[in-house]
Amino acid sequence: MEHSADHLIDLTFEVTRHMRKVMSSAGKDDKTMNWLQMHALSLISEHEGITMKEVAAFMKVSAPSATSFVNRLVKMKWIERLTDASNRKLVRLKMTPAGKQMLTEKIAQKKQIMRGIISLLSAEDQAQMIRIYRNLLTSLSRKDL
Repeated sequence: MEHSADHLIDLTFEVTRHMRKVMSSAGKDDKTMNWLQMHALSLISEHEGITMKEVAAFMKVSAPSATSFVNRLVKMKWIERLTDASNRKLVRLKMTPAGKQMLTEKIAQKKQIMRGIISLLSAEDQAQMIRIYRNLLTSLSRKDL
């Protein structure tokens, strides 16, 4: 019999693939924001004043790649660069009002799609998932992985 952790990992990958497919097909005509942009904007929103180096580390890419990515977000007027007052070499990033509005709209759209997916489960299964996710988050917050 397959090890339960391995089975859970396999199922997690499969569910993730299906969810990604549903999410992308639901927004196939939407060319305004991709997942990576959404995650980067969320990071910048949560950590206003984050540096380019920190964004690169979050994205797990080189500094030049992060700079190119950020340049697109600046060009779209979703974020702006700010010079650090104490260190002029340091560039900090901040969401613009347009970026905040776009992110809010995209999160609302993604949540609506997710509600449809989650509604496929019974109320009891949803309650179990909430319990499991809370337990997992509690464990992850205590452990440095």
